[in-house]
Amino acid sequence: TILMRNMQGNIAADLKSGKIKKIVLKNFMCHANFEVKLNQCVNIFMGLNGSGKSAILTAIAIGLGSKASSTARSTNLKDLVRRGEAAAKIEITLTNDGIDAYDEETFGKEIIIIRQINANSGASTYKIKNEHGRIISSSRQDLTKLTMCMNIQVENPVLILNQDAARSFLKECDPKKLFSFFMKATQIETIIEKLNSCLLTAVSSKNRLETMGKTIKHSEGELEVLREKHGRLQSVARLREK
Repeated sequence: TILMRNMQGNIAADLKSGKIKKIVLKNFMCHANFEVKLNQCVNIFMGLNGSGKSAILTAIAIGLGSKASSTARSTNLKDLVRRGEAAAKIEITLTNDGIDAYDEETFGKEIIIIRQINANSGASTYKIKNEHGRIISSSRQDLTKLTMCMNIQVENPVLILNQDAARSFLKECDPKKLFSFFMKATQIETIIEKLNSCLLTAVSSKNRLETMGKTIKHSEGELEVLREKHGRLQSVARLREK
């Protein structure tokens, strides 16, 4: 929550979009059927070891598009499905009522994101719904666009720090790991990856442009030859008319 103090000294809450309003888990890790509604400020989950606190954090990351390997829980999504069940479902409701609302005309005041995981193949599907439950998109790319717009960085350790990463960070303090943490937290690593991807695209586009330029030059030559032939044919036709 961003708190803005007005001229009289009163404090008013200006809610930004992208806050998690509700989480629903079905057959995800140790949770058979779990639902929780979150308040606008700080939320604390308490429980015994193995009660599923970290599973909720993992569900948030996976539900918002993270890879299984990024959670330090598994390398395959199918391992996150509760044992003996055919599929797992993660449903996350985000607020969309701030000044930075994402396509409010389409989604309304809430955006519901659903990710379903198949226990056999590990394949997953997405559904992005508006506040009335109508499916707007099933595209992973649209989810990425949404989270980027709301600045939700599920693989940034500053946003989501799991137990293993926190333990490693606090105990070992290895310079290489600290540098890796810094690169991820500042998004420099992501920026470098995107720049490298853009460079490959630029090189590919340049090569394609050069090839198309040669093709156009060759076609222009052929066109000039055809124009000359056409001119000669027209001259012959005029002579015949006379």
